[in-house]
Amino acid sequence: MAGFSLHAGIFAAQSDKLERSCRYIARPAVGEKRLSLTSTCNVRNELKRGSRDFPL
Repeated sequence: MAGFSLHAGIFAAQSDKLERSCRYIARPAVGEKRLSLTSTCNVRNELKRGSRDFPL
């Protein structure tokens, strides 16, 4: 679309690889289970694991 093309190099005969690619592409960008609203109506994203900048 609009000049963008994606070719994963997977044939229809490779249904397991094709299904895995489709599931990966279709998954949400953010885990909905980790999202919540604060008392001030801001969106809070709970980190999956800590990092150097944001230790848990």
